[in-house]
Amino acid sequence: MEMIGSLSATPDITQNTSSGSLSNWFGRRWTKMQVVTRKFFKPLRTIFTKEHKIRWIDDPSVIKDCHNQYNAALKVSSDEDIDKCFTRLTYTLVHSTQVEDVLHGIELLEEGFLKNDNNSNNERMPDKTYQLALGYYRCEEYNKSLELLNRCIENSHNHEKALTLQKKVEAQIRRDELLCAGCACFTCCAGVLGTYAATGQSDKQKYERLRE
Repeated sequence: MEMIGSLSATPDITQNTSSGSLSNWFGRRWTKMQVVTRKFFKPLRTIFTKEHKIRWIDDPSVIKDCHNQYNAALKVSSDEDIDKCFTRLTYTLVHSTQVEDVLHGIELLEEGFLKNDNNSNNERMPDKTYQLALGYYRCEEYNKSLELLNRCIENSHNHEKALTLQKKVEAQIRRDELLCAGCACFTCCAGVLGTYAATGQSDKQKYERLRE
């Protein structure tokens, strides 16, 4: 996560008016403003959003129990029971508040999709697809998440969790696109202003040399 420095320590740009330094200064301020704005509005979006609320798991013992059940199922249980324990385990992992658990859940789900196990229950495939999409969403890989959500909804049209997360991902992608466009526009304007300032400084120096 990007660390934000003191916003009060503003450098004196009047001493260096080159286009590059001015553009870099505006770029740094724009990046810090983006981070501060996101941190400010994120809790507000949580308060006023009336969509399905995702329940996170912050108790390590819950994940540990699911691990033990899955390992025990691998030894003596049927494929159906193994698949149930696997789905329960990956659910707890991608809903965990710990980053390493989320990454582990993504790894297990990806391996499951790559193996394309013929014994897996097709009725649980939408849930597994949703879990993987949620894992990607939490890792800020929004395009991958949206692709999986579309696949999940295509197979299960009434999957409420997938429909809710799909709206969140699409909104986040639109916000990122607007931020990128705004940042590019701001950088362009900063470059024009920096060039204008540098030209003005150069003309001023020429005028002072003529007076001498």
